[in-house]
Amino acid sequence: MTLQGEDIVTVIALNPNARIKNQSRDEPDLTVEEKKTILSRLLNEKPAIFLAKYHELLNNEHSAYFTNLIESNQNSAYEIEFYVNAIKDRSTDFSLQTRNRRYNAMEDMISEEHPFFSEEEMRQRQPLLYEQLVGQYLTEKEIHEQVAKSNQTGDMRLSTMFMQQMENMQSRLTEQLMEEYGDLNCENDSDSDDSIDECRSASREPITPAWKSHLKAEFLNHMKEKFISGKEMDFDYTTVDSNTKYDDFEAINRDAEEKYFNEDDDEQIATN
Repeated sequence: MTLQGEDIVTVIALNPNARIKNQSRDEPDLTVEEKKTILSRLLNEKPAIFLAKYHELLNNEHSAYFTNLIESNQNSAYEIEFYVNAIKDRSTDFSLQTRNRRYNAMEDMISEEHPFFSEEEMRQRQPLLYEQLVGQYLTEKEIHEQVAKSNQTGDMRLSTMFMQQMENMQSRLTEQLMEEYGDLNCENDSDSDDSIDECRSASREPITPAWKSHLKAEFLNHMKEKFISGKEMDFDYTTVDSNTKYDDFEAINRDAEEKYFNEDDDEQIATN
């Protein structure tokens, strides 16, 4: 088998959506090497059946391998060519299809309150941006609420993180006041919530609730776009990019109908 053939086998073997073999519930899962053995045999002996089963998991880079098999597999040449064309057609719209699938998966996770898009998890992934857009504007009350929430869930890592955020906020506040107004005894009174609020109001312009919400929305939009762009290194995109579960079939059918009628109109214009 050529290197490209081995690459195709590896791509399918590592894809969690690929169904390699019918197994009973009592059977252990196949290892990657066992999957490769089964897939290699199928690819070598029956490439048309291999394509029929797995063409949706392949991309345009793989199509050339199967095109070269058409001449030596005349009995199944039509089937191979059919699926190769399907891969090429799909690859033309791959970028848009992938973005749509990621968007739909993201919306599902947000609506289901998946931890990946919780404020705490997003803050962990982008701490500096969170601090700039959201964290520095949190009140003591909001930080205390987040600490209490993390304590209830037993996540001491987040609890420690929020407490550190409060300490950083108070330290930053004292430094600002010392630079701008001299010693206003804020450091000595930093244990008092009332004195902290007074020092904050003296040290910077107040932020309106509307602008605060806007900045938080900006942070969320950034995290959404990062996810859709495929830049979340800890997320397994193979569970989404090749999963037809996240296709918007109504939109796909609508686009297909529009394409059909547009082509029909072009043919009529050409014949007139």
